[in-house]
Amino acid sequence: MSRRKQAALAVPATDEGAIALIATYGEVERTIRISAEEADRIAAEAKAVHDALVAECAPLQRERFAALKSWWEAGGAARMAGKKRSAELAGAKIGTRLGNKSVRLPRGTKVEAIVEYLRSLRWIGSSRFVRTKYTLDKDAIIAAWPDEADTRKVFEDQGVTVAQDDEFFIDVGPAEAAIAANKAD
Repeated sequence: MSRRKQAALAVPATDEGAIALIATYGEVERTIRISAEEADRIAAEAKAVHDALVAECAPLQRERFAALKSWWEAGGAARMAGKKRSAELAGAKIGTRLGNKSVRLPRGTKVEAIVEYLRSLRWIGSSRFVRTKYTLDKDAIIAAWPDEADTRKVFEDQGVTVAQDDEFFIDVGPAEAAIAANKAD
């Protein structure tokens, strides 16, 4: 599949044209930011309404859930579901189901103790249950790069380099600053 060519850009031919394009870019960028701030404000209001509803309803819902669980365990299951694990009642499915499997350790036992126990065994299969994770610490490489020539050589032998690219930016600043700048012009 061939690469598509990008349409020719309308690059400003004069400094005045570039300044006008920057002004247009900044105006549109600030409009987008204002719109994003408004969307965030509306979302925050909606979340606040939702959180208030949850805070109001949650205690009663927990009580209802506990009451229905007790009813189900006390005989509701036998009467409503028979030999099944759940039943459809009042537009809801109620019942019991298996949760996710989990590994449970004896009370007071730490994971590290089990790992050490497995590592001490001569059992060849123990390595399947102990995970060792190796990752490249890129931050350490970046920190060591300018000062440690021998370390740098080790990585350069493998084609690894540390690069820092220039990136183009346009910082339009907050909308209030642009309004003040336009009034000064």
